[in-house]
Order: sequence, then C-alpha cells, then structure tokens
Amino acid sequence: MQADMDRFVQDGSVGDNVESFLSPDDVDRRDAVGRCMDVSKGFTFTEVNSIKASASKVTSCHFSSDGKFLASGGHDKRAVLWYTDTLKLKCTLQEHSALITDVRFSPSKPCLATSSFDKTIRVWDADNPSYSLRTFMGHSASVMSLDFHPNKDDLICSCDGDGQIRYWSINNGCCSCVSKGGTAQIRFQPRLGKFLAAAAENVVSILDVETQTCQYSLQGHTKPIHSVCWDPSGEFLASVSEDSTLELWNMTENKTMTLPAHEGLIDSLAVSTVTGVYVANRASDKITQLTDNVYVCRSGSAADSQVVSDYVRYFLHQHTIQLGQPATVKVCANLVRLLSYGNKNMLETGLIVGGWDKYEGGKIYGIPLGGTLLELPFAIGGSGSSYLYGFFDQAWKEGMTKDEAEQLVVKAVSLAIARDGASGGVVRTVVINSEGVTRNYYPGDKLPLWHEELEPQNSLLDILNSAMVANVGGQSQSLHKVFVYGSLMAEDVCRVLLNRVPQSSPALLNGYHRYSIKGRVYPAIVPVENKTVAGKANDVINHILNVKLVLLGITDPELHILDEFEDVEYERSTVEVSLMDTSESLLVQAYVWSNKNDPNLYGDWDFEEWKQLHMKDFVKMTSGFMEKLELPEAKPRVATYESFFQQDRENPPAS
Repeated sequence: MQADMDRFVQDGSVGDNVESFLSPDDVDRRDAVGRCMDVSKGFTFTEVNSIKASASKVTSCHFSSDGKFLASGGHDKRAVLWYTDTLKLKCTLQEHSALITDVRFSPSKPCLATSSFDKTIRVWDADNPSYSLRTFMGHSASVMSLDFHPNKDDLICSCDGDGQIRYWSINNGCCSCVSKGGTAQIRFQPRLGKFLAAAAENVVSILDVETQTCQYSLQGHTKPIHSVCWDPSGEFLASVSEDSTLELWNMTENKTMTLPAHEGLIDSLAVSTVTGVYVANRASDKITQLTDNVYVCRSGSAADSQVVSDYVRYFLHQHTIQLGQPATVKVCANLVRLLSYGNKNMLETGLIVGGWDKYEGGKIYGIPLGGTLLELPFAIGGSGSSYLYGFFDQAWKEGMTKDEAEQLVVKAVSLAIARDGASGGVVRTVVINSEGVTRNYYPGDKLPLWHEELEPQNSLLDILNSAMVANVGGQSQSLHKVFVYGSLMAEDVCRVLLNRVPQSSPALLNGYHRYSIKGRVYPAIVPVENKTVAGKANDVINHILNVKLVLLGITDPELHILDEFEDVEYERSTVEVSLMDTSESLLVQAYVWSNKNDPNLYGDWDFEEWKQLHMKDFVKMTSGFMEKLELPEAKPRVATYESFFQQDRENPPAS
C-alpha cells in the first residue's frame, strides 16, 4: 500500500487541485496546435478558466468523447462530473471507500468508469450517475488504472499494484480474462484496439488483446513510468517517467526518441487530437509553499522532496494551531532539516527554504543532501548548480534591490538551463517580503540566451554541403550523400549491405520517374520531364560545430559496396534533390538506370507493395551476395539475383 501511495503523492501546486483549461498565448484560437509557434522552445499558456475540484488532491481527469463533460477523481474518494460549457457541477459520484486512481469515459457510450485503492472498478451512467451500474471486484491489490476498449462497447480493462490485468464484460458483469504486465497505467490502442499498453516499473509492455502475448517490451526509462498515451492513429506511443524524460515510441518502425522533458516528476501526458503530432506532459512546479510566508525550493528526487514538503506542511499546520501564530522561517527550515537528516540514508533530495517573518525578516537556509542546515546569504542547489557558483561569486552583492535580485536569479537559472540538460526550460520565482508574496513566471522564449544557444552563422544545409571529410579509424576519408528510392529505403537491406542503418532525411528528386522493370522486383529511375521521385537522402556529416551530434554518412568503402550492389544496370550520377523538411536543395549521388530507353521499363513501382511481396526474399538474396562479395568466386549482383530467382524465370516476379 505504501508503494501505491507514493505513486499519488503530489506537490503543493498540484495539491491546490485547480483543474485548468489552457490555451496557447498569442495564436489564432482556431489553431489548436499553434502552427506559428516554435515548438522546439515549447508552448506558453494562459488559463482560460478553472474549477475547484475538491479540498483534496486530484489524481485523474478525463473529457467525454463528445466534449460535454469533464470528470475528475482523487483523494477524497469521490468522482466529480462537470458541464464543460458552463463549468457547473453536474453531480458527485460517491461509492468508493478509498482514493480514486483513474477515471475514464467510454469512447462510444454515455458512461464512465472509476478505479480505486478499494480494489474495485465502478461503471456509471454519465446521463444518470446517481448510482453505479456495475461494480467489479476481484483484484487482490489497489486498482491503479483502467480503460475502455475503443470499439468493443462491452470490454473494459484494469490493472492493480501487483501487476495483474483483468478484462471485464460490462454486460455480463464478470471477468473474462486475467493476465500480468501493468502496475502503473494501461491504455488501449486507439481505433482498432489491437494492443494494450501496460506500464510497470520502467518498462512499457505492448500486449496483444486477443492472445495476451507481449508483442513489444519498450525499455528506455531508468525510473518508474507514471503515464502512457497513444496518438490518435495508434502508431506512436509516448511515456513519461520519474527519470524526467519522455520516450516517444514509433510502433510501426520499432524506433524510439528520448526527450529530456523536465527536472522532476512527470506524472501525466496527453496527445493533440488535432494533428496527433504534439505531445504535452505535466511536470511539477518545484517551488512549494510551506506557510503563508515561507516556501521551499526542491531538487533531486521529486518524489522524495514532495514527501518531505508534505510532512513539513502538516507539522507546520499543527504548530500554527498550537501556538496561535505562524512558524518562523528558522522553525520551518529546522523541520526540513530534521526530516532530511533523520532519513538521510533513504532520501535523495536537496532543499532551499526561504521566507520572511516579523522576528528576523528575510532568511535563506540551504539543506543539502544529508540534512545539514546552512544559513546563507544565497543558496544554490539542483543539477545545474555546479555551473553557477563562479557566476554568483562574480555577480552577487549585498544590498541589491528586489528587482536586481530577481533578475540575478532569472539570469542564473537561464545559465543552468543552457549548460544542464536536466534544468528544465522555464524560470519561476517567488519574492517574499513584509508586503507579501509575489510569484512570477518566465517562459523559455523570454530568457536571455548564452553563447551555446545562439544561432550558428551557417544553416544545417550549408554545413551538410560543406562537410566532405570524416575521420574513421584514425584516417581521413570522404563522406557521401546518396539518394535512394527503391530497395535501399528498407532498413533491413541497408543493414545487410552496410552493417548499419545510416541517418536519413526524406527528399524529392524532380525530373525523374521511378519505373517497374519486367523480370525484376526492384525499380529504376530515368530522366522524365515533369515527374518527381520521393525517397531518402542519407545525410553525411561527422561533426556539426560544437554540437554533440553525429550524422553518419556513406564512407568510401560503403560507397564501393553500393556500386557493386547496383552493378552494371545502374550508373552513379550527381543529382539535385529537395529536402522535404526544409525545401532546400542538396547535391547527392543517385543510381540511375543505365539504359534510358529500356523497353522493359513500365508503369510505377510501389515500395509498400514490394515490402509485402518481395522484401523477405530480397533480403535473403542480398545476404547471399554479401557473404561472397570478397571471395574469388563471387558473382556480380545481377547474376546473384537471377540465380536466386531462377525458379521464377518462366513467371518473373512483377512489381
């Protein structure tokens, strides 16, 4: 139970439990994803409206598929249903005997379901939710999450803290299947519902709903996963974790991309239903209020620092009741020190306590890892702190005005953001004095830039065009850009030929047409006016300025292998392609069919059809070619191909 409780500990900002309706600043309100925004720098939002959900913490909320209702649930054991147009309370659902962990609307029916630490799942009629329609019991541990199947109206799924997954029939009121795999959250794949994503510890398992077999085990996080979310197409899955990262999984190509998201606990995320491209996640505000005039700034393990903050707030509340007056800053800091030192072998957190009281005025205390209490003129902590000590030694001075001190903090944190990948992307400040408390927020695009964040003098395209030399094995050699349009677009073929998959970028080749070839399963391109070929340009550069990014290109030995593979049927030529990402032009190598008037060329060639019908055999043929490439008895690729497909000579494979 304690492990489950830790999953639902929230910080002070979330503890206020105001469910906010947000919209992007300074963009056309009809544009839900802000097409004019630089998404690489994140989004800024203004609050459209808010609902005071309860006096306790909210753990989950969900909009109905028709957008008419919003449901929320949390520590007060209740689910609350709201009208989204008026933000008025519709009703309160009260049957659970412990906190609610998840609330979900059915995508196809006017009903919703709630899960709880009381080990039950309850299904409610959204139009008449005075009592639950079904109560499912059978879990032996707290139920952590649930979800409705997207097109099977009768099917609902749940998981508990012991990793047990249960499938329930709403109509029959019984459990239809039991399996293992999820302890934190489960979500069905949208539309088809073929797969179920189940998060447990730092792994997301992709389960086949029909067979209950694990199709994929997505491993990229280093700490427990808190939330998963599919994009509307069901091709991408995002997961967020206590390790402060967001993993974006490409289910079609079995690829992943890791994004450093925030410094601290990320416990939920959602995907844009307009484009399916943008992923939003929610992270902790790491400045937490302890009393009216005392705040704590948290670093290190978000879960640890949140627990300490919660306990200190509780004790300070009792202290205020007993003494009839607020605690001083020093008392607050000593409570933090007491808890930190007493649990120093278990906690991984550093804290800064600051505030104002009528006895000593403004005070700052640092409580680093281990629980030491230090009264300081300024305190620094967190993963980016090592970059700031020299800066503060030079920039800090006594007697600064309020504005000077705040700007110093903003500049210092922006420096940490520039140097440290885990220091977030925005700055929050709290100014506390005899006049009260003022909180300010500085979005990432308003922060000062440091030299490593300034725009380079040359564009990426300029650098790509000028990069002609790489260092491989201690020797300098040329790198090449190669436009591919047929079998080489398949990663399996590239991997057999080059023993790796080069980084690639989508591109268009104008003035050429891609034909099918009679008696061949691969295509040919020849010059044809007013035609365009879509393919990939394998980027070639070993180093870009001082950025730690290596785009692996085609080396001389690899180009030799490609020449041998394309054989006498093709001629390697220099062509100009247009990069689809930037619409800029780039000179690359391409293999053009030698006989431009070949009568065997016909129609169009389809890559997807080739993958389904011929790729498996083509990869086998390519493997055989590579095994004998350096041997004296090696056959040319054309002879290898014809020998491999000899059984089909009378009925040559068509494309």
